[in-house]
Amino acid sequence: MKLAIIWKWWAWKTTLSVFLTQLLSKHKNILAIDADSNKNLIDYLGFSNQKELLELWDLKPEIFKLAWSESSEYDRKYAPKNWKYIFSTDCSDEIINKTAYWKWNIRLIQLWSPRECRIWVTWMCPYNETIKVYLANLQEKEDEIVFIDFAAGSEVAGKGIVASMDNVIIPLEPNSKNLDVAKDIYKTLKLIDFKNVYFIANKVRNDTDLDYIQKYFWENINFLWSIPFSKDIMKMDIKWNLDSDKLPEAIQNNLDLIVNNILNLKVNKNEVIERLNCLDILKWDKKVH
Repeated sequence: MKLAIIWKWWAWKTTLSVFLTQLLSKHKNILAIDADSNKNLIDYLGFSNQKELLELWDLKPEIFKLAWSESSEYDRKYAPKNWKYIFSTDCSDEIINKTAYWKWNIRLIQLWSPRECRIWVTWMCPYNETIKVYLANLQEKEDEIVFIDFAAGSEVAGKGIVASMDNVIIPLEPNSKNLDVAKDIYKTLKLIDFKNVYFIANKVRNDTDLDYIQKYFWENINFLWSIPFSKDIMKMDIKWNLDSDKLPEAIQNNLDLIVNNILNLKVNKNEVIERLNCLDILKWDKKVH
């Protein structure tokens, strides 16, 4: 299963990603991809003391060549050629071998990080193209989850970067600024006919907060569960020591329910194929880039 998490800025997106990665790894092999530039996952998951590897962006020419995606933005295709996936999660795969940090049954790939030679690159577009081509041509195994922590905001939905995902998670907080961004992301996902969108209510203080979130959307949305507001998480975050085994019991129980619900999410590869084909048709008609 390819699972993505999208959220707004400064809203504990990576904190939740760390906990979910740790807990999901108790059930499945995990390939985590940090598509944000802050490299927080590397630090939080304990990979920062390992030898520095290449980032996905460093291999952009190789990825595009192998995936037959060297053409211009308008002519580039994302659906795998003849539906034969070019990249795999095996340690023998060239991309995995050059980029993946490894610890227990968690592997981690970093999309990019700020460097002097990259400061004039126009926003996220080149990086987004790289991850979009790579994920569309990546074949995961049945016993593993490819978990992507995307950069914050609605761009990853609007540009179809999530088109090859099986499921998307949007965490919510009971405040209007957060919910406005979440609604924009949700609307954009529906515009690209993305059906498998799920929500986690975070920093919830009481039932009133949950009611507020539900009424803000004015429709029934799929909740995986909620996470209570916790000063303990804030303290762990400040100390850069996020450990799901050291959380208060109530929060551990809620996270366990969320993980169980994630493990039971359905995967429909036909829907993924339809989305990627639709994206390629739009590009062929030069309606998007």
